[in-house]
Amino acid sequence: MASLHCQLRRIGAILLAGLAGGLSATSVLASGQLPPRPVPAQHFADFETCLEHLKAVQRADMAGVAEGAVADGENRTRQKLVDGDGIVRVGEQNARYQARVGNQFRVTDRQKGVIETTFSYEDTTLECRGGELTGSVISGYMLPGMEPLPEASKPQ
Repeated sequence: MASLHCQLRRIGAILLAGLAGGLSATSVLASGQLPPRPVPAQHFADFETCLEHLKAVQRADMAGVAEGAVADGENRTRQKLVDGDGIVRVGEQNARYQARVGNQFRVTDRQKGVIETTFSYEDTTLECRGGELTGSVISGYMLPGMEPLPEASKPQ
């Protein structure tokens, strides 16, 4: 049943893409997601120690973002992207961290005159309640999007 549902979604996305074929903007046709994976619960001495752990996770997630797009082979770039609420305090002894950390790959195909973009990500949600840390991670991806090369980059 799920397979039929996925096929119908894909067909719908293809039809929608066909209707929008004249648009030059990047379009994502569909995406996929794995079920949530629980993060093993951890016990810290107190809320402040748990909160420091959330801050360390956030720092690790942000590492490399400032670099922007970097070469990752011939005609290919990789860029780490982070989006989300970050750390939000909810009361005196509760805090939550939520972020989508992903890698965007862009491949330039000068022969076809397009740039293909793919994106895969992990949505992480962690929560400190006192000294108890719980959470989950969801992995996902978006199907490739295409955009025309800027005129200056096309072969003559």
